[in-house]
Amino acid sequence: MIEDHANRDKLAVLTRWYTTNNLTELTSLDDYIKRMKEGQKQIYFLGGENVEVLSQSPLIEKLVKEGYEVVLGDDPLD
Repeated sequence: MIEDHANRDKLAVLTRWYTTNNLTELTSLDDYIKRMKEGQKQIYFLGGENVEVLSQSPLIEKLVKEGYEVVLGDDPLD
């Protein structure tokens, strides 16, 4: 999605992600956006090797504590 600007919107609807709200089921970006907190203007994302480790990262601790959902990318392409 980042490198293919011409097809970004088409690709975005196809992707599925783990999030801090659910570490076992994938969600679409559209569903993530529907669940965003009121006034939230950006998508929070953290990439790494393992969803469980990512979900416990101190980098997102404050966001999660404040009720924000964070997209977790556990694939090298993420």
